[in-house]
Amino acid sequence: MIDKIGPPIAKAFAPIIKLIGKNHSKKEKVIGVVFRDKFIQAAEISYKKGVCKVDNFSNQQIAGIGDDQDFLSATTYLSDQVKNALDSIKTKTKDVAISLDTSKAQIYNLQIPIMDDESLRDATSLGGFWDQFDETPESLDEFETSYTVVSVNEELGVMDVVLVTLEKKFVEAYSNIFRLAGYNPVVIDLAPFSNMNAQGIVLGKEGFETPNVLFNYTKDEKSVTICSNKGFQYSELNIIEADQVLLDTVEEVESVETEFWDEIFERLGSQINNI
Repeated sequence: MIDKIGPPIAKAFAPIIKLIGKNHSKKEKVIGVVFRDKFIQAAEISYKKGVCKVDNFSNQQIAGIGDDQDFLSATTYLSDQVKNALDSIKTKTKDVAISLDTSKAQIYNLQIPIMDDESLRDATSLGGFWDQFDETPESLDEFETSYTVVSVNEELGVMDVVLVTLEKKFVEAYSNIFRLAGYNPVVIDLAPFSNMNAQGIVLGKEGFETPNVLFNYTKDEKSVTICSNKGFQYSELNIIEADQVLLDTVEEVESVETEFWDEIFERLGSQINNI
């Protein structure tokens, strides 16, 4: 089983490959994998002397599993699909960094008393530390957890922390899928953090002096991620079903510059403004 899910936000917006190289693997190359129900995107990523390089990108449709099938019992079936997809990029690299959507994870924005890095590591390593907060479940014994301190308020004596939890059974299932396919999973990441870390590669830390907003609207996830040098926030959007049906067809509409569409966008915009 892999050590833990990856840190949500790379320190100083460093690319995820730097974290993998430091914490999980001695190798200079890794396969970055975006794993979804019906497709896999993969690329060979190398990080050397401060330069990140992406080669052999591949986007493969997969069969996935049916609505009536259990994901946890379908690891062998899915591993065959993963192997076929990853074999297409023609690489000898076996280490993989997996990016998932947030459907099986929980993300919490917490405020905790100021602690130094070592004290916080010691407190969280014993277990039970995160259970004390009102926002989290009473017990996280069956969950893998990972956290990042995003800001510190010396005046109030608190730190803003992003905590990510993923059930251990899902971590093990995803790990088994890739192991059975012949690959070595070194880190599991979530899409909102992967996207922000990727922006960090392009923009650098100075690019986050003002907030960056990522609006994600897909079949499985509708969310807004806001990130700056001072903090991070991830929020899921609650879009009414009638609006979702219409938004799913927006590309087929000749023009959205009508009062009808204005009302839909205003409802969506008001949610985002309230975050």
